Amino acid sequence: MSWQWSCCSPPLVGDLNYDGMVDWADLEVLLAHWSLSNWVPSVLRPEVGPVPEDLLPERP
Repeated sequence: MSWQWSCCSPPLVGDLNYDGMVDWADLEVLLAHWSLSNWVPSVLRPEVGPVPEDLLPERP
């Protein structure tokens, strides 16, 4: 009956890992999400950001 628990006690604002406490672990979750969402797309999709010169194909 997990729906009853989530209905009766919503997660605290800022409790990013849903452990019932707002602490440094939540900041780590936020940082991990932020770094993944910013770093991965820029690596996988170069058009998102500037491409370093050494990653560009060499000009003839």
